[in-house]
Amino acid sequence: MADINYQVHYEQPPEAVWRAITDPKLIEKWLMPNNFRPELGAEFEFRSKPVYGWDGIARCKVLEIEPPKRLVYSWNSNKIETVVSYTLDKDAHGTWLRFAHTGFSGVGGFMAKMFMGPGWREKLNKAIPKLLVEA
Repeated sequence: MADINYQVHYEQPPEAVWRAITDPKLIEKWLMPNNFRPELGAEFEFRSKPVYGWDGIARCKVLEIEPPKRLVYSWNSNKIETVVSYTLDKDAHGTWLRFAHTGFSGVGGFMAKMFMGPGWREKLNKAIPKLLVEA
């Protein structure tokens, strides 16, 4: 089954993009409430209003962290175990963010991917840029 993969360019430097994806208060502005800690092995949750087929909680664990270049965490929700990764690369005009949400399998995984793909696209292409301009 295909994964969710996006590549987005931001005009801000990697340090600014890194803050947007690792500061719990900023994450809440573009994604959802959380208790994220940017520490290897840290367990945390994203919480949102439950909807049909989802209890509103993503249980996560930081698997890799290399500031301000790479962040990887597990994303486990409703018996679907996946992995989210962000890789930041600086260029002359800002930062390239390569995003992947991988590991979708089975019917439940297919449905989750179909629901989450457009959501991630919206967050990466509109919500984070808006946050970066405001910061």
